[in-house]
Amino acid sequence: MGGLFDALFGALDRRLFSTVLIPILIFLAALGALIAAGVGWTETLRWWSGLNAESRVLLTLLALVLVLLSAQLFAARLPALIKRYQGEWGDLPGGEWLAGRLTRRHEVFFRWLTEEDDRWASYPVSERQLMPTTFGNILRGAAEHSADRYRLDSSTAWPRLYPVLPEAFRQAFALATADLELAITISALGGAFAVVGGLLGAFLLPWYGVLLCLSGGLLVAWGGYRAVIRAAEPYGQLYRSAFDVHRWLLLDAIGLDRPADFDAELKQWTALDQMWMRGSVSTDRAAHLGYPKVLPPAPETNEQPPETDGPPPETDERPPDTGEPQPEIERPPSVATRPIPPSWVRRSRTSPVLVALLAVVFLGCAALGVAAVRRSPGSGTAARDLPAYHVLTAGDVTGDAPDRLLGRYTLRPVPARSPIAPGDLGPALPAGRLSGHSALALGPPQLTVTPALGRGGIVTIHVVPKNPGAASATVPGAVVLDVLGERGVVLAVTRDQLTELTAALPDGTVHLVLELP
Repeated sequence: MGGLFDALFGALDRRLFSTVLIPILIFLAALGALIAAGVGWTETLRWWSGLNAESRVLLTLLALVLVLLSAQLFAARLPALIKRYQGEWGDLPGGEWLAGRLTRRHEVFFRWLTEEDDRWASYPVSERQLMPTTFGNILRGAAEHSADRYRLDSSTAWPRLYPVLPEAFRQAFALATADLELAITISALGGAFAVVGGLLGAFLLPWYGVLLCLSGGLLVAWGGYRAVIRAAEPYGQLYRSAFDVHRWLLLDAIGLDRPADFDAELKQWTALDQMWMRGSVSTDRAAHLGYPKVLPPAPETNEQPPETDGPPPETDERPPDTGEPQPEIERPPSVATRPIPPSWVRRSRTSPVLVALLAVVFLGCAALGVAAVRRSPGSGTAARDLPAYHVLTAGDVTGDAPDRLLGRYTLRPVPARSPIAPGDLGPALPAGRLSGHSALALGPPQLTVTPALGRGGIVTIHVVPKNPGAASATVPGAVVLDVLGERGVVLAVTRDQLTELTAALPDGTVHLVLELP
């Protein structure tokens, strides 16, 4: 089982595990708890305990696959989600109007900012670059920093600069990116729970449960967005410092000369930016690219190398084996660890089949929970103390839907004036079906329960003696009152049948055969 878990989660790297997988797991667990609360915790636990070991393992694996599939899909859509948090809503209904109103509010705020304000360094330098959200303004300010200061567009320069950054800087940048992704994931899942949990709660929970789902989800979404803003500030500062401190490493990696002064640097970056964006550079700017000067060839000499009496000795260029592990060759960053583009978001190419599959699985699970509740009759209140395995009559139940509870039997004692949940009842039985019957519990080691058994079923009990000459018994028409999973079953038998079984059970093995209707 451990190897299977390693195979399932091996596709997720460490950062994606902490920023996406764990929040997705908590989100799906919260939805599962909501459905279980609507159906009834007692009924849910009884259903789970009634499953055999193979079914439990299968359901656990399906749940793990659902979590892994959801995490991969969410990670693929994370760049598009960041785009929404930045305030790029032009393709949404009413998005341009809302973005315009929020941008004008930031324009008023921007005019009041002074250089002494700490937020001054995070905002864009131009009012025309403002975004509708605070998070978008922080990332836009970081993205436009290189263009405003060095005439270097970050969208083309950043993918080329990132591979040559020092390892210590990239580790710090990866931590800042992970904090930002985690905050966005929490905020987005909080909003999703407010919507999905609210809809499920409308079918499964009373009004205060729906209000709790909505308010809780919105509170998590708001708190997550505040965390997004706090995480964006160090992320933006690191992004700016990558150009301020390490931009010349890019020239060294390309093999170009470093400029002699700031004016020459601006001209060099302008020429390089034009070449990266257009694939060519204009004639008047080609001289500023900074190609190294070609030195004249060294003069030829007539000196001949000394002759030797044989081939040169072979040398072993491999480093000596010191017993210490050699450093591994660094791989380029994967998609999950690639830094987030602040000023633009690459369109993710998520397979429509993957989206449809996840939607079908999720909606199917939700529909099963809703259908389970709808199939359960309404609740009522016990008019008196009700014993276990008692068939309900009109005088036993009061409440909003007592008629739908009549004919069903209790699975456990119910005190007077206590609510009768549908999960506390077995199926409806014909009138008088349990009259004169007694409850008999059978379990290991004499009995192994088969998965075909269900409450209300009719079975024939065969007691096969272990020793020759011991008493045997065959009892037809026993009613299955409850299935306890691996612990056994509870059957309803007549008093004469109970006497016959009591005599045969100590020396026999029980076999239950389901009688066809």
